[in-house]
Amino acid sequence: MDCELESSAILVRGLLTFSSAWVGEKEVAWRFPLAFQIFFCLIIFGMIMNLPESPRWLVMKGKEEEALEVLEYVNDKTRDDPAIMTEFDDVKQTVIEMSKGSYRSLFEMTDYREFQRVVLAYTNQMFQQISGINLITVSANDRIQDGAMTCNLLFPAVLRPNFVRWHWAWSEQLSKIVGCMQRY
Repeated sequence: MDCELESSAILVRGLLTFSSAWVGEKEVAWRFPLAFQIFFCLIIFGMIMNLPESPRWLVMKGKEEEALEVLEYVNDKTRDDPAIMTEFDDVKQTVIEMSKGSYRSLFEMTDYREFQRVVLAYTNQMFQQISGINLITVSANDRIQDGAMTCNLLFPAVLRPNFVRWHWAWSEQLSKIVGCMQRY
């Protein structure tokens, strides 16, 4: 489901970028795609108001009865069900384990190598932003206006320019580097 939503979002963004490329040097070319995102934010904001609190947060605040009610509601089972009790016990154990650590422990180098894991996670996210889909979707508008791509529905225009080949080669190399770093 997550992949489908992300793909749909990229499709909508691409269509907006593609259509705004033909508007010209007007402010609407960049203002409308930017403002269009607010529509989805408002939908999400309205839906969040109806969501129940997280059982983990409720247990952390000492509201175990409410946490059980949320688990019952989400799983559509009664409190006597073994699955609810098992999940509730798991949540409680997780909260107990979480209370043993702190944010500072993420930056200490112990036997579990937390600092190395944090650095790898940040590096991975950085590589995704540097060489990921943002490169294609953000610069697609410039490429369309420069005439580097043409609209052909049989062969996606995004696959044609040289910068995509560059992006693919570098992202492959960077993922190999991160994979090697994880071994040590």
